[in-house]
Amino acid sequence: MSLINISRQITIYGGTILFIFGLIGNFLNIVIFTSVRTYRQNSCVLYFLNSSIFNFIYISINLSTRILSIGFGIDPTRTSLIWCKIRSFCIPTFSQIIVYSTCLATISQFMLTSRSPRIRRLVTTKSTYKVIFILNLFWILHGILPLIFFTITSDTKICTYITAGYAIY
Repeated sequence: MSLINISRQITIYGGTILFIFGLIGNFLNIVIFTSVRTYRQNSCVLYFLNSSIFNFIYISINLSTRILSIGFGIDPTRTSLIWCKIRSFCIPTFSQIIVYSTCLATISQFMLTSRSPRIRRLVTTKSTYKVIFILNLFWILHGILPLIFFTITSDTKICTYITAGYAIY
């Protein structure tokens, strides 16, 4: 068995397991975090809810196309311009939202457990919603660039950027 076949099998079976458990886990996080009222009043939980929502979408898009392309040789980003642009938008945008939401949850928990009442008062549900909105808006606006500059090249049929300026950026 060659190394390529081994990596293909790992991608198919390991990727499918991660795909299924990732979707189930994030779905359960979303259900639990939205169903209990006291959770929606905790800033930490709101950041984790934001992270779980985007992680669910990220796993759906990234892992499914990875399993299809590496495991079965079906690469939708080579045939569909819309899928090429969506994937090039979602992967960097959603991964940044996930990472920063987790970091903000940690910072929020640190601030909530601070000995200083002044620092604890800085963390409110209203301010958390504003920070989440700004975070998501920033990374979504940042992700517009791949929507503009990515295309499928005519000679190699690869989803890539079309200008050298984007590569420098």
